[in-house]
Amino acid sequence: MDIPEVEGVEMPKPHEFLSAEQRDGSQL
Repeated sequence: MDIPEVEGVEMPKPHEFLSAEQRDGSQL
């Protein structure tokens, strides 16, 4: 899992995290 394309996965990673928190209505 040491691919140089990790940057592309790091961007959507936090995006999904925010979506999960918004779905929980914890941060909203």
